Formats: sequence, C-alpha cells, structure tokens
Amino acid sequence: MFILSVSGNLSARWHLTSKLVWWTSTIALVPLVRAVARGKFSRRPWWGIPVIVLGAAKTGRLVVRTLQAQPRSGLKPVVLLDDDRAKHGTLLASQVNGMDVDIHSINVRAATFLSESTRAALADDFFGDEPKSNSEIEAAREDEGLSSHPPNAPIDITTPSSAFPVRSSNFPRGKFAEVEGVPLVGDLSLAPLLAKKLKIPYAIVAMPGQPSSTLLSIVERVGGQFSHLLLIPDLFGFATLGVPAKSVGSVLGVEVRQQLLLPAPRLAKRVLDVSFTLVGSVFIFPFLLLIALLIKLDSKGPVFYMQKRLGRDNRHFMAAKFRTMHGDGEARLKQVLEADPELRKEYEVFHKLRKDPRVTRIGRVLRKFSLDEFPQLWNVIRGDMSLVGPRPYIERELPEMGGNEKLILRATPGMTGMWQVSDRNASSFAWRVQVDVHYVRNWSPWLDIYILAKTVGVVVRGSGV
Repeated sequence: MFILSVSGNLSARWHLTSKLVWWTSTIALVPLVRAVARGKFSRRPWWGIPVIVLGAAKTGRLVVRTLQAQPRSGLKPVVLLDDDRAKHGTLLASQVNGMDVDIHSINVRAATFLSESTRAALADDFFGDEPKSNSEIEAAREDEGLSSHPPNAPIDITTPSSAFPVRSSNFPRGKFAEVEGVPLVGDLSLAPLLAKKLKIPYAIVAMPGQPSSTLLSIVERVGGQFSHLLLIPDLFGFATLGVPAKSVGSVLGVEVRQQLLLPAPRLAKRVLDVSFTLVGSVFIFPFLLLIALLIKLDSKGPVFYMQKRLGRDNRHFMAAKFRTMHGDGEARLKQVLEADPELRKEYEVFHKLRKDPRVTRIGRVLRKFSLDEFPQLWNVIRGDMSLVGPRPYIERELPEMGGNEKLILRATPGMTGMWQVSDRNASSFAWRVQVDVHYVRNWSPWLDIYILAKTVGVVVRGSGV
C-alpha cells in the first residue's frame, strides 16, 4: 500500500510538472512561431491587408516607404489619394497629341495604374479601357455617389514632379504620380468607391498638419467604408510605433511609454541577461580559446581590442572585442579615404566600410559571423552591457544623434539589437538611431527573445560586414 501511495503521489506530481512545462513552453513558443511565420510569408503577394493611404505629402510618402520597408507589419499600401491636384501627376506635351486634357479625366484614368487583377475588379463603366468624355465621367461619379468636380481644371503638362517618380508603362498617353510604385489615382472622394470595389478594409489618414475639424470631416466622409481607420498624429518627435491611445476624460491622448526607464522591466531584463550569459558561456568557452589562437597566428598584436563606449546614464566603459584590425589600421584607413571620394562618402554615411583596409584576414571571418563580439559577454556579466539593447555609441557620435541621445543613453547598450537584425550594416546611422529609440520605448521580454533568436539566424548566415 505504501509503494502504491508513493507511486500515486509521484504520478500526480509528474502530471502537474508536465502540465507546467507544456504551458510555459507554449507561452514561450507563441511569439517565436509568429515571428517565424511573419519572416517567411511577409513578402509573399497574398500576405497582408491592402491599405489606402489618404494624403500624398511628406507624411503619406513616409507611411508608404515605412510599410514597404517593414512587411512584417502586415499592411500593404496599394493606392494613394490626395485632394491636392498638383500631386496627381502630369502629362508630357509630346504624348498629348493636341488633345484637350483635363485633370478630372486624368484622375479617373489613373486607375489604369492599378494591377491587372485590381483593374478587373473595378466596374468597366467607371474605369474602362477607353477614354471617356467629361459627361460620361460625371455620370459615372454620380452613379457611385461621388461628388462632382468642375471639368477643364488646369494642369501642367510640361514639368514632371521631382518629388513623385512617375511612369507611363500602363497608360502610354500620359504620366501619373507614384510613390514607391504605389499609384496616386485621384482625390479623397474616390476612397469609398475603391474600398467597395477592391474590398480594401484599411485606410491611413496621413495628414498630421491638418486642423482637427478637417480630419473629422475626412473621417465622416470616407470612414464608413473602412473597418479600420488609422490617423497619423503630428508626433514626429516621438519616433515610435507602439504608442496606444488613452482617454483622459473627454480628451483623446496618446501615451508614449518608455519601458526600459521603468524599474520592473529593468530588473526582468537583468535577470534574463545574467541567466542566459552564464549558461551560454559554459558551452562556447572552448570555441573562444580557438578564436584567440587564430588571431595570434594571423597578425601581430593583442587578442582583445578595448574601446571606450558610452553606457547607461552617459557612463563610459571599455567594451571588449576580439581584435579584427591591423595595428596600423587608422593610418591605412586615412590613406584609403584620402584617395577614394566614394569610400569617403560611404564612411561618412555608415561610419564603416564594407571592404575596410584595416581588417585582418581572420578579422573578416569574425566580423562576417559577428564572432568578434563574444568577449562582450564579460561586459554583460559586469552590467556594462545587455545581451540586447541599443548600439553602444562613441562620444564623437553624439552630435549626429538628433537629440535622441538622452533617451537612448538612459538604457543599457546591447551586444545585439534591432538594427543588427533588420537592415544590419546596410542601414544609415540616422536610421539605426531611430530603431534604437523605438526599442527603448517598446521593450518587452518577448522582443528580446525574438531579437536573440533572429540574431542566431543572422550569425549563421554570415550577414555581417
């Protein structure tokens, strides 16, 4: 009976333990599976929600470029609309062939810049293959419940817009404005029709400079056709993608969170850093000894390279790396930059060179797979650095950080970060700064786990310098 009782207790405990393991594993795997799915499918044609962007000025162009650069967001801009007719594109004088052309018909005919499948979804009586007269266009607009516009509005047919690259491959008689390949097909009154015909559920109102009364009018005019309507606020100083709306009485506000400035997230992050580092160091220590030996055999000089960097709260610390450069590296760099203007420009933009003359043979391999940064695990143990965080900046870079240095330097710099696993070394310095700002404001344990998992893939593929 005693044996059966003990066996029953062990069985119950094992059952409870297995449930806890299954539950914690599931919680940990959910964000990883979602990240893998987004990474694998985000660039497929069928992935994402089609979006109409209302407003084609600076903000609208920024929205289009940002969504195209970040397909993981799941939003795909397909059409731009703007009430400013100067942005709707121009016709070349040589292609007009003496015909009277008005901006009204251009707005309607611009729909031919949509894809074949999109054009097929539109009604032929509105966006047909043959040019229509103004009276036919007006009748079509009235049938669709659209407002009427005066015909024969003036249009510049000689000077293309430099701000909007244009192409005429789908409509040989003229050129129409595009932003990063997304067509600007007309004014805001077309939004309900396009939403209905193309089944577009999402619209982004990118007009932060407009008064609230104008934005409210736009929402009332076009909002009824969209299940989701996103208004871009005038908050360009707050470079973040994760600010939730918050009601303060009857006033709508936007809450800017700065997660890594809070004590609890900082403590959780430190626990993750120490536990991951101690466990990982046990397995990679023999490999680090091999790298040190190869460095000594490849070139003269020390194994490690120590560089003064800026840490949390603007404190200086010495960041450790495996040495990847020749001892006279700075002299070599100066000579190359003086002789080659193109390389000098590359260095000014990215603060590094893809083919750096200072780098040794083994150094190129270490940099390619980011193995030169492993000694920074010691900095993580000391608390100078974190496994994931903003880039550890150099003091001379502060004037180029656009005022963001105060926020970034409130957080602990990391061995890896968002910019390392996004555009990696192809991104500009200014873009990396904005990515670091986003990380500081939107940190979560899952974000760190995601970045660490993606860093492994980047290192294995050898996506470094």
